[in-house]
Amino acid sequence: NLVSVIHFWKFEFVCDLMLVIWDFRSPAYPLTLQIPYPSFIFHVPLGMSANPDLEKLIETIRAFMAARDWEQFHSPKNLSMALSVEAAELMEHFQWLTMDESRDLSPETLARVRDEVGDVMVYLLRLCDVLGIDPVAAASEKMIKNGEKYPVEKARGNARKYTDL
Repeated sequence: NLVSVIHFWKFEFVCDLMLVIWDFRSPAYPLTLQIPYPSFIFHVPLGMSANPDLEKLIETIRAFMAARDWEQFHSPKNLSMALSVEAAELMEHFQWLTMDESRDLSPETLARVRDEVGDVMVYLLRLCDVLGIDPVAAASEKMIKNGEKYPVEKARGNARKYTDL
């Protein structure tokens, strides 16, 4: 049936007009479809289990929090604030660097950046878990919206906000 088949698929929007469907049973053979975007809009509630690595990480985070009885502190408000703090700690490593310097970090700084990225990811996934949001679906849906706001022919090569294109 379609529901059990969809469980094995991963959807990727390569561009506004192309959808790649990866079948996890044979990931070497993606199915690429040309779609009439934006008339084609879909939402399939795949859930986070469609990505086994992500689901395993979320389970690890849940177990870590439960063992410490921290769920009581993990309201969406607190998690969003913690996420913001960790994102600021990530930015701290790039403060005052030139663009070129930010691309050529020392191994020590890169290790610290990697730790902060991990912190940001943990809090983001925990927030998604608490709110019942599939982060992959949310990001995919947001990319569709971004494609509408920032059409290639208007946005290519500039950093202006979509309202200024």
